[in-house]
Amino acid sequence: MAFSSSLHFISLLLVFFSLFSTAVNARVIAGVSVHDNLPANAERPKLVLNGASIRKVFYVADVYIGSLYLEKAETNADDIFADDGYKIMSFYMLRNVRGRSIATALKEAMQLNLTPEEVLGFEAEFEMLINFLDRKMNEGETGLFEYIPGVGSKVTTGDEVKGVIPGKAFYNAILSAWIGKQPVNGTMKDEILGLSD
Repeated sequence: MAFSSSLHFISLLLVFFSLFSTAVNARVIAGVSVHDNLPANAERPKLVLNGASIRKVFYVADVYIGSLYLEKAETNADDIFADDGYKIMSFYMLRNVRGRSIATALKEAMQLNLTPEEVLGFEAEFEMLINFLDRKMNEGETGLFEYIPGVGSKVTTGDEVKGVIPGKAFYNAILSAWIGKQPVNGTMKDEILGLSD
């Protein structure tokens, strides 16, 4: 009986420390828990949260939480673009939005950071991106732009992998919307780069 009670007590302790560990390894933004790291799996190494921020429209409506995960935290955007490690840019939806609206806004933000020649050169990639995001994104869903070294950008919406857009250059173009020279929002850029809390 004493042995059984001891096991029960140990189990309760493990549950407690597990919950405490989860709380320590996450930050809360707009009531949403954003993990400080993503453990390694068969497809990728462990990734750490570089920074996270809320995307607002007209500085009023919260649309999504954008979070950038890297193999090693980095505050310099140029170094992030140059790095060939695994990366994930995630967006957690805070409201229902048509995916095509997100894709169109993303394309416009990317174009601000590209040369006219690059915009023309990415016509096929832009079409793939818009097709991949052409669905309703519901509040509480997560979308992912993953850079797989040597492969390209894997796009996931909700629980569905939509496909891969080849090449690193286009992934950098996607990231430029948030951390490029003309980001969607300067404060969001600083927070994603870990330059402000």
